[in-house]
Amino acid sequence: MIPMGARVAAVLASALLYIAAYPPNDQRWTALVALVPFLLALRATSLSQSIALGFVWSLAMSYGVTSWLIGAVVRYFDQTWYVGVAMLAGTTLVGASVEYCAVALCHRAF
Repeated sequence: MIPMGARVAAVLASALLYIAAYPPNDQRWTALVALVPFLLALRATSLSQSIALGFVWSLAMSYGVTSWLIGAVVRYFDQTWYVGVAMLAGTTLVGASVEYCAVALCHRAF
């Protein structure tokens, strides 16, 4: 049994590999292996653990790819940093987390 801390570390490593495929890093080869640690972390997890790991992956990936959103909310809409973080978390929850949590649940089922 893999401890939950090691699973979260593997999910974060997977998100970092995925982020590295995007500009300015532009290391496209990392996209080929980015999901491997994520899928390995999902092995033998409970339903709630799968959903939690999918959410952690989507939040880390969204922050890495769209971290500019926080600064844009602060500068252009004259809001606080907390509003920018809430905007990023909200858009991740609505736009990405549902799909990645569904992938985690499907992987768990298979």
